[in-house]
Amino acid sequence: MYLSLAFSPLHTLSAQFRSHSYFVFVVMGSETLHATWFTRFKVDKKTQKNGFDRLSFPALAPPDVLLEIVNLTANLYYFDRMAECRRLSLVCRSLNDACGSIIFSRYRLDIRTEPGYRRKVYPPGSPTHEWDEATIKLRLAHLRSKAAFVRELTIVDLAWLRAALDPEAFSPKLMSELIPVLRTLHSVTSFSLIGPSNTRISLPMELWDWLVQVSPSELSLHGRFEIDAPAGQDLKAIGGLRKLSLDPYGIHFTPILDVLQPSKLQVMYDDWTGVAGKKLLASRDLLPLKPTSPKLASVEVGINSLATTFDKPVLDFSSVPNATIHVDAYFHVQLKLHIPGAWRYTKSRLQQIFAEDLSGFDVSRATKQTVAKIYRSPGNGWTPTRQDHIGGEEKDRQEAENMEAYYRSRPCRRF
Repeated sequence: MYLSLAFSPLHTLSAQFRSHSYFVFVVMGSETLHATWFTRFKVDKKTQKNGFDRLSFPALAPPDVLLEIVNLTANLYYFDRMAECRRLSLVCRSLNDACGSIIFSRYRLDIRTEPGYRRKVYPPGSPTHEWDEATIKLRLAHLRSKAAFVRELTIVDLAWLRAALDPEAFSPKLMSELIPVLRTLHSVTSFSLIGPSNTRISLPMELWDWLVQVSPSELSLHGRFEIDAPAGQDLKAIGGLRKLSLDPYGIHFTPILDVLQPSKLQVMYDDWTGVAGKKLLASRDLLPLKPTSPKLASVEVGINSLATTFDKPVLDFSSVPNATIHVDAYFHVQLKLHIPGAWRYTKSRLQQIFAEDLSGFDVSRATKQTVAKIYRSPGNGWTPTRQDHIGGEEKDRQEAENMEAYYRSRPCRRF
């Protein structure tokens, strides 16, 4: 099935383009896609013989026209936007360059991922969780070739099934080849690093210098990263940083928090402790969070309330009274049968997590979720409306009885 779009004229385009009364037709089919341009002048015989669909139009169409065609085509199929852009990029070199700003705006560089990773990687069919030096060089070269289009960059190196001779995640060998490629990216607005959370990873100072230079508005570090700064040299602040995300939060991020002042801070405490067979942490093993920046407008925290014995408060927001606070206290369990007991245990110790009185926060248990949500707003006239951690013993007892009755009524399964 074919779809034709006609614009006569394109009123939203540049004055130069409208003055020539161009007619643009974009014809899309299941197998082919052609873009044909008709102008007032005659097309020579050679062009007619080769076909309109093989033309490149740097002289005929200004860049804003090409971008308008790409956006209109992509918006026709919102749920398959990238597929349409990829097909349109095969028409000619000019449209290929115009489509690049959409296709490669969000770029994910996979060095090594988890086993069973199903995302398409470059080159197609290459290994995703093994160290293959030739493949990694191809991926770095591909990123370099698309540097002008990249706005949101994510780099992943988990190295979960690392062989004995393979380098560790974000190894100096990898970073020595990655840093020169990153220096070709000048318009990055969001930068994320994803690495293993069970070992510390030392990042070179050159990476931080590049971040200071490009000044992204969002920075996410998912892993135990630390910057290997020379002795006596402090980290420089990243200007214009709006959002900072740290996971898992720990002492390794202290130098970064000392110099950065984002308007939005997202923190996730280590969530793997407390699983069966793991020893519970004491709150003294967790790095307390006490933000003090006057620029801070929002703080989001995730913490496992079952994995830690809170012998002292961990969260203190008394120094940021003008910030919106969101805290998710998780009490994940393996069986639904254990949810009522986990909630009773969690609600009795929520106050131990906070240095402030929870009477100034809205405390609610999320419906059908194993999480307690603690919220505070700096808005004028805002007051807490729920204190689910206080009282409710009869409701909790009824929930536990209903859950036990449900499991008793289920037929026993043999494994």
